[in-house]
Amino acid sequence: MDQERCHLELRILPGRGALKKALSPLLKVSPASCTAVCNPGGISLQAFPVEQNDVFPLLSAVLRIHPSSVDRFRCTQSITADFNLDFLDFILSFAPDEGNINIVAADYVDEEVNFASGASGGDFFRTRYLSNVLNEYFLEIDDSVFEYAVVVGIASEDFRRIIWHFRDLSPFVEAFVTDEDVTFIFGPEEIVLKTEDGNCVIGGINGYNRVKIRLSLHNPDSLLSASELSASVWMLKSRDWPDMLSCPVRQLGNVVFYFKNEHTL
Repeated sequence: MDQERCHLELRILPGRGALKKALSPLLKVSPASCTAVCNPGGISLQAFPVEQNDVFPLLSAVLRIHPSSVDRFRCTQSITADFNLDFLDFILSFAPDEGNINIVAADYVDEEVNFASGASGGDFFRTRYLSNVLNEYFLEIDDSVFEYAVVVGIASEDFRRIIWHFRDLSPFVEAFVTDEDVTFIFGPEEIVLKTEDGNCVIGGINGYNRVKIRLSLHNPDSLLSASELSASVWMLKSRDWPDMLSCPVRQLGNVVFYFKNEHTL
């Protein structure tokens, strides 16, 4: 590939296993439309549910690959393009378990971006996408400008227990946060985690009596899959930005979910 026309280079170690696992939460957002956003700050692979619950929506599920988390990263020009998540998963199924994964993108003609990925030293699989024709579900999210006042951290095992408990009861679960505890509620059902018992970490309440974070359960398997990649799960609340659920992923970055904000600060 002509290096002068190459705008993005990414090499991931150990490769297939790490990336395929990290893609799993996005694959479970179904049916979904997907967009890749690449810039010098990293890569975001975003999945947007095509079938939404208008009242309790999951706005998007995002895999963020941080430059500091990979073996090599170079991006000289921002690229935004739709991509087929199932095709990327298909490509990874041909890569060696222990090999590198190389991803490169370059403009070959106007309005066209070519993505290629494959094992280091092996053949590249190629496909083309229109860079300026984005799907109707695309939500441009720049979390570098987001300011989150409240942060809640809980163990991933506790998070999975909570999601399993509520997933068949409701399209959502509400987390009411004080400086001492977080209570997950739907109707008469509730699960309480307390800071004094070491079951959660809470920061940023700063005098608020109670803060509400609402998690959509429209795609519960995606939330469960993301939590299995991380030792802890973090919920974040802002007055002006979407509610966030973040699952740090070792070797890559993190999987993030954005939910409709009820503006309850």
